[in-house]
Amino acid sequence: MKRFKRLLQLAAMGFAGLLLVTACGSGDGSTGQGDPSETETISYGSWVTGAPAVSNMWTHFLAEMPEIQEKHGIKFENTDYSSLQTLYTDLSRGRVQGVSAGPSTMAATAAQGAPVRMVGGVARSTAAIMSTGKAWDAQSLKGSRMVAPTGTATWSEVQAQIEDTLGLKPGDYELVTSQDLGGAMTQLAAGSADYAMVWGEYIPNALQKFKNVKVIADPETLAGEGNKPFWQFSVTVHKSVSDEAAAGLMASIEEVVAWMKAHPEEVEKYAVSQKQVKGIALDMIEGRQNFDVTPMDADLKAELEADFQNLVDMGKMEKMPPASFLE
Repeated sequence: MKRFKRLLQLAAMGFAGLLLVTACGSGDGSTGQGDPSETETISYGSWVTGAPAVSNMWTHFLAEMPEIQEKHGIKFENTDYSSLQTLYTDLSRGRVQGVSAGPSTMAATAAQGAPVRMVGGVARSTAAIMSTGKAWDAQSLKGSRMVAPTGTATWSEVQAQIEDTLGLKPGDYELVTSQDLGGAMTQLAAGSADYAMVWGEYIPNALQKFKNVKVIADPETLAGEGNKPFWQFSVTVHKSVSDEAAAGLMASIEEVVAWMKAHPEEVEKYAVSQKQVKGIALDMIEGRQNFDVTPMDADLKAELEADFQNLVDMGKMEKMPPASFLE
C-alpha cells in the first residue's frame, strides 16, 4: 500500500510547479471539419520502454493516418518518452496535450491540482493470475505465496478485486514484491511462488517461455460475476484541449483500434520491427487485449467514481479527484 501511494505521489510531483496553459491550434477543431484552419493540434506523449505494447500502439498508427485525423477535425502528433515523470510534467505544462495512463494515477494528479481531465477509456484490464498448478479460490490462495508488482496501480486494483471476490487481504496470503513482471514469472516457473500477477504482453511471453505455467484467473474471473474488468488505460488531456478536439481524438482512436483489429498482421509486423518477440502482438490483438474505446459519458463517469471511491475507502488513494476531472 505504501509503495502504491508513493507511486501516486511521484506521479503528482510531475505536475508540480508553475502552470503554463498552452493552447495548440486555432478554431473549434470540431469532429468532421476538413478545413485545416479549423483543426486543433493534439501533441500526445507515450511512455515507451522496450517494445511497444499493443494497448498503446494506436498512437503510432494514428500518427501515420492523416486521413483519419482530418475526418475527425484534429491533427495528431505523437512523441515517445522514456521518463514517465517528464511526460507527466510536460502534460501539466501543456507541452503535450494528452497521455494514456491508468485512471487512478491521473485522478491522483488531478487531486493535487494538475490541470487535466479524463476524456475516455481505451482499454480494460488484461491483468491475470498465473500458476504452475494451484487452483484459484479462497482456500487455495490462503497461506500461499503471491508474487506481484505491488507498487503499481494495476496491482492495487487486482488486490481490491481479490478482496471483493475471495474475501482475502494481504496477510491472508504471502505477498512478494517484484516490480519486474518478467522476474515475477521466473520466480513462479522456478517454484519459489505459488501465483504471479502479470498483464499484457508478459502473459503470452510467459506462455511461450515457460511450459509449466498457465492462466488460472483471467480479467473477467478477477472482476467477478456481473462485473467488467477495471479500466487499465484511459485518455487524459490538458485542460487547454477543447471539447470538440477531445471528441475528435476519441473518435479517431475508436477508428484506429477497429483498423488494428481488422489488420492483425500489420500490428504484428510493426511490433516485430520494434524488437517484440514474434507472435506476442498477434496473440494480444487477436483477443487478449481488452480494447473498449469509450468516450466520457454518464455511465463511464459513474463507473470510475465508484472505483475511485473504493480505492479511497481501502486507503490506496488519498482523496477523490475534483469533479472537473471527469466532466
